[in-house]
Amino acid sequence: MVTNYEQIHKYLHIAFEAVILDESHKAKNFSSNINTYCRSLASLSTYTYLFTGTPQDKSRHELLAQIAILDPRV
Repeated sequence: MVTNYEQIHKYLHIAFEAVILDESHKAKNFSSNINTYCRSLASLSTYTYLFTGTPQDKSRHELLAQIAILDPRV
């Protein structure tokens, strides 16, 4: 299935084998709904991959928000 970040909340009840998030910099804010939804979706999947072509600025919080999608212990 392919969807966009704005519609991801509709699929939180489905457990996917793999979740691939392209343009993951869109989930760079811990308090955003997009980040919350991505973390929920990733927690139900076996594999989660993040991709982005946008260089990260030097904000650790933005990078950690994306890493938290991969590992909920962050």
